[in-house]
Amino acid sequence: MKHQLTGALPLTAIAFALFAATTLPARAAQCSLASVAGSYGYTTSGFIASSAATFLPVAAVGRITFDGHGNVSGSQTRVVAGSPLRRDVFGNLQRQC
Repeated sequence: MKHQLTGALPLTAIAFALFAATTLPARAAQCSLASVAGSYGYTTSGFIASSAATFLPVAAVGRITFDGHGNVSGSQTRVVAGSPLRRDVFGNLQRQC
């Protein structure tokens, strides 16, 4: 399943861009699309609310790639309550750091 993102990125991609821009304060002033170029792997786990009183376990693993020219692509496998879902994403960053 492929999803196209126009003007928005998955929360994880935004977190990586912010992480790259804020972890090295000396380089933050020089942040650009090229400064976050590369591939990043990630994992996450926790719970999501399926109703006001029910929480389901969720875990995900993925890889996201920034090409340095504003393009981003990646894939993620997420498991919610034992049911896996693979998701491919791609898009374009509209803003620089």
